[in-house]
Amino acid sequence: MDVTVNIPGVQQSVEAFSSCAVRNSNVDNWLRLPYVERQGANSLHISITFTMRECSQMVEPSNLVQCKETFNLYYFPAEGDFGNERLPSWDTMTYRKVDTIAAEYTFQGKGDVRYNYEKQQIALAENGPRGVYFAIQDQGACVTIARVVIYYVTCPNITVNYAFFEETPTAAKATSIVEPSGRCVEHATEKSKLSYVCQNDGLWFSSPRGQCVCKPGYQGNTAQTECTACPSDQYKWSEGEGPCSSCPKYSYSTGAAAECTCHSGYFRSPRDDKSEPCTKPPSEPRNLRILNQTPTSVTLTWETPSDLGGRSDLNYRVVCDKCGGSVTYVPAWRNFNSTTVTLNNLDRGKTYTIKLYSENGVTNMSEDHAAKHSTILVVTQSIGKVMNVRVVSMGPKRLTIAWDIPDSLKGKVTEFQVRYFPKDIEAIALTRYTQSTNFTLTEFMLQTDYVFMITIKLSGLEHQAFSDFSFNFSKIVQKFTREKSQERRMSQTLPYS
Repeated sequence: MDVTVNIPGVQQSVEAFSSCAVRNSNVDNWLRLPYVERQGANSLHISITFTMRECSQMVEPSNLVQCKETFNLYYFPAEGDFGNERLPSWDTMTYRKVDTIAAEYTFQGKGDVRYNYEKQQIALAENGPRGVYFAIQDQGACVTIARVVIYYVTCPNITVNYAFFEETPTAAKATSIVEPSGRCVEHATEKSKLSYVCQNDGLWFSSPRGQCVCKPGYQGNTAQTECTACPSDQYKWSEGEGPCSSCPKYSYSTGAAAECTCHSGYFRSPRDDKSEPCTKPPSEPRNLRILNQTPTSVTLTWETPSDLGGRSDLNYRVVCDKCGGSVTYVPAWRNFNSTTVTLNNLDRGKTYTIKLYSENGVTNMSEDHAAKHSTILVVTQSIGKVMNVRVVSMGPKRLTIAWDIPDSLKGKVTEFQVRYFPKDIEAIALTRYTQSTNFTLTEFMLQTDYVFMITIKLSGLEHQAFSDFSFNFSKIVQKFTREKSQERRMSQTLPYS
């Protein structure tokens, strides 16, 4: 029977279903509810609001044939809404019983009505039918069904720790849980598998499993719900929720940058940290000059470049256009950082063009790939050699030698370097300087072969000329004495000191 009732907390009257067939035997009344689709739910909840009259307080209780203070709740899984007056059939074999519902409160008269609120949950098969029919069976109670609510519980959409978990229906049973997978928010990367426990009460449990981190170029917000792009002139190189940083010196970015772009003319080596300023190649070495030279070697020296390009990894490279494979470089021909280099095993009689390059970690990254350099000419070939080396005078522990130079060098010589030592013992060599074409020795050993190296230094030129000579002082003394005796016999007057 349809009736209208007022439910506490509900502003409008609602239509209700009532049954009170207590004077009849074998009562079997059924109320089937409309078809309910499960919509992905693992279980359905049903809430029933009802009233129940107390049997002992019925009018003329002696006329009651049967009276109950309970009713039965059933459900029938169905793939679709096919119900009619006959189907599903009205019997307890067709339906599945949920429970027998007993009233917590019964009333005696109209002024004593109290509502009962009953909640039940049914589990649905994982791949079962798309919906169910609920049905209420009355077997002789004086009951009014005022309201029925059918629903399922979900854990809501949630974004936490840069991971998003969709709305998830709770488990089929009250004692069970479900643990759905999640996905990282936009611009985040999954570092480990994501899952989150959805409890039966519709609440997510504690914190999710797994990890999402913001990609390079993106920073996390305070709520850890989204990864936002780094603004212009900022960058973020690593993954994680850390903040973006300002671009280092000589660089810029246009947003969402993992690293900043160097200004024109500046570069960043792959070995450089992204937080370091952009740098550039160094300028050329300064004041490249000859420090020392022999007939087969030359030592060059210089000052460091005036502009190091903002880096500390300066190194040098030597390029010699005519140096063969036998030429050696000390300390090396490239990747060294001292300000001197010696080239050994040079050929005599050659002019070498030597280029000294200054380089650093970004030299090869520049547009023209050309390192800055300085150039010097080194000449090992003498423009003219001293000649006619001879002894011109001698005395106790003293010997004077003289030499001639070509006419082409006259007026161009600034000084002569005389270097002499016992043959094969160059380690004890002595070096003296003179601006004349003669030199007096006071330190030597008789009966010893000496090697003389006379170097001509020319004005206005970087190169030098060499001449080598060897003397045995015992033989020289004998020869010089013999010549003097012959000269006296010939009555020629010669100076002797």
